[in-house]
Amino acid sequence: MRLFRTLPGLALTLLVGASLVLFLAPLGDPGGPEDSDKVAHLGIFATLALAGCWARLPVLRLGLGLAVYAALVEVVQGTVTVLGRAGDVRDLAADLVGIGVGLAVAAVLGLVRGRSDAEEPSGISPRG
Repeated sequence: MRLFRTLPGLALTLLVGASLVLFLAPLGDPGGPEDSDKVAHLGIFATLALAGCWARLPVLRLGLGLAVYAALVEVVQGTVTVLGRAGDVRDLAADLVGIGVGLAVAAVLGLVRGRSDAEEPSGISPRG
């Protein structure tokens, strides 16, 4: 796949992997003020959205894919009891806000790719 041959694609892949470790590792005492993990959730998903735009993924697919990923993480945290975690709708809300923030920053930076920028069937982008 071409995505994994690029630095942005590799960065996105590594970030998704790191987020999986963070979200699914057994949880000890997180420390910090109550609900401070919401800031971490927001930051992680903003970073994933920004990296996805850098990897030139279509923004609608990226946003929806990250939203599904966020929901699945919360479902797994809530159902796999050996993780010592609990699914939290507030975490999901922070994830969704993070996706929006990441996409907004990417738009400001000119990294957002829509349908009109889709690659040609040959795999060659119209812009080169």
